Amino acid sequence: MAKLLDATVGVESTPIDPVCEGGRRMPSLFVAHGLPSYALPRYAQENGLKEAEQYVEMLASLPSKFCRPKAVVCMSAHWETQGEGIRVTTAAKPKTIHQFYGFPQPLYDVQYSALGSPELASVVQSLAPEVLSDDEWGFDHGSWTVLVHLFPRADIPVIELSVDNAMPAKFYFDLGRKLRPLRDQGILVMGSGSIVHNLRQLRWGGPAHDWAIAFNAWVKDCVNKKKDETLFNYLAAPGGRQSVPYPDHYFPFIFALGAAHDDDGREMLIDWIDNGANGMTSFGFGL
Repeated sequence: MAKLLDATVGVESTPIDPVCEGGRRMPSLFVAHGLPSYALPRYAQENGLKEAEQYVEMLASLPSKFCRPKAVVCMSAHWETQGEGIRVTTAAKPKTIHQFYGFPQPLYDVQYSALGSPELASVVQSLAPEVLSDDEWGFDHGSWTVLVHLFPRADIPVIELSVDNAMPAKFYFDLGRKLRPLRDQGILVMGSGSIVHNLRQLRWGGPAHDWAIAFNAWVKDCVNKKKDETLFNYLAAPGGRQSVPYPDHYFPFIFALGAAHDDDGREMLIDWIDNGANGMTSFGFGL
């Protein structure tokens, strides 16, 4: 598989920094994406949003903790293929998708110009045959609002995976398990969503709901104690039903967790609940 990936994701044709010398394994990341406006330069700072500023700084500094990836496989909470199974983008030049309303015009002007990789998508499908092809979808804001901070030059190929709420949590964990060999081939595996995500209960500028705090604490405890299978039963957890009214934002976390190895370190990258009910807590596995 290493030779195939070297030949297909554009590593050799692009002048870049050394990629993972000595066979060093890439991490698996779960990164919350939050308010789309956080993708704009200096937005958090100019609006006095201290925690959002820390979040953006975390994203910008995160690539210094691992070597440059050959490509990124990102599961996005904002590509829902309800009842259709999981899909992977196969376009060579994916479009940038703006599926939100009422935000500053500069957000709609953002074009994240990274290439896709049909060949890497094929490798994903060889590891997980249940994943279907999609040549129409591109980069939605679940991926590009994070990628603009992680890899602002947009010079690393990216493919996206969808979410199907009809699938159980264990399906996503098992999918992460199937794709984690990619990490040994220089591929960054990532999920983008929110552990707590209830937009109907937002408190703009206000404190986190008690149920959101309880659920966030439960997740952190399970991650720290490696009680991974317990996390599948999220609706039975304290605050679970309020925090995860729909699982599309929670499942990318389970996917990233599934892509972790048993001996990986588990690092909490940031711990924060934005606007009362939008979780920004993020994790790195194997950093």
